[in-house]
Amino acid sequence: MATDTNRTGLAYLAETTWGETPSSALTELRFKGESFAYNITNTQSEEIRNDRQVTDIIQTGASCSGGFDFELSYSEYDTLLAAALWSSGWSTASTISRSGEIGFNNTSGRIYAENSTNFSALVTGQWISVSGATNSGNNRLYRITSTATTGLSVAPSPPTTEATGTQTIVIAGSYIRNGVTESSFTFEREHSDAVQFFDYTGMVVNTLNISASADSVLTGSFDFIGKSATLAQSTGGSGANNAAGSNPVMNASSNVGEIFEGAFSSLATKDTDLYISELSFSLNNNVRGLRAIGSIANVDIGVGTCEITGTMNVYFLDSTLYDKYLAGTATGLSFAVEDSLGNCYVYTFPAIEIETDAINAGGQNSDVMENIGWRAKRDTNTDCQIQIDKFSA
Repeated sequence: MATDTNRTGLAYLAETTWGETPSSALTELRFKGESFAYNITNTQSEEIRNDRQVTDIIQTGASCSGGFDFELSYSEYDTLLAAALWSSGWSTASTISRSGEIGFNNTSGRIYAENSTNFSALVTGQWISVSGATNSGNNRLYRITSTATTGLSVAPSPPTTEATGTQTIVIAGSYIRNGVTESSFTFEREHSDAVQFFDYTGMVVNTLNISASADSVLTGSFDFIGKSATLAQSTGGSGANNAAGSNPVMNASSNVGEIFEGAFSSLATKDTDLYISELSFSLNNNVRGLRAIGSIANVDIGVGTCEITGTMNVYFLDSTLYDKYLAGTATGLSFAVEDSLGNCYVYTFPAIEIETDAINAGGQNSDVMENIGWRAKRDTNTDCQIQIDKFSA
């Protein structure tokens, strides 16, 4: 009887030493397909024989690669998202709670504080969630455009000026940015009906892809390059696996809240004429396996440039984006996704340039679309190419 894909499980464990599985419990993953493989390189002998036969076939190398596809749900892939950005980890979740000290100024576009409330844990470019304001319109997501110990300049501007009073204002947020910290993992694929366990060690994130299309769920994929693999009849973890998360899957119809495009200072101001049918991005770390004499497997992992590219299919309404394409003008892109419980991610690319912009009438009875290809570059305000912010409900 063949092994069933519906009896397959996938779990992972962060490594402290590359290629070595710690003695700890694995954590189960939600996934929709996987491609983990142990790849052996064979070399055919070139000896000449007078009977025309091949003398030998020799194993000369081996490596692990592959990954998995997923449907986006909150918190499920946070560790792997940080690893994909080669980030040192999510920033300490800021939860500033003050009673009667924080106010809002619509004219100056600031959230300010009395009594020297300290905002030093917050950084320029970070998104924050504000709650507790008397005027409900002030309770929303803001993007910090500059910081001071007694106040924040934010975009968009608070809708209503609101003086400090008796209300308790809570400001929360946590983020990651692309960096240079390597993280590696052991992945285990379990075929429970056959009682077989494949363990892939030293797996480092090479690529991350996220895609949002109208009338579809938000999907993505991780791809890894690693060291080695084993097949056994028992788990490589210690004890029972930690359970996967249970947050709802996000969709692009009702869960993509707002999409922003523009200069750094206005990136959180919604463009009411920007309607997008498809939006995706790909992050490539250009990871490579290092080969050495005396080892059939990779001896280490190298990393190259962080390359981030993306596409947008935009309903064509005006020349705003096409003018930026022609002039080579940098802009920014940010979009928020929120599940039905109120958990939220914000994906931000502070500086991108449009590389292709095709506007065509494809046929009768259809919309004219602006098919855009873009590439991210380092933003001088935030010293990053990508930032992901998260907020729990």
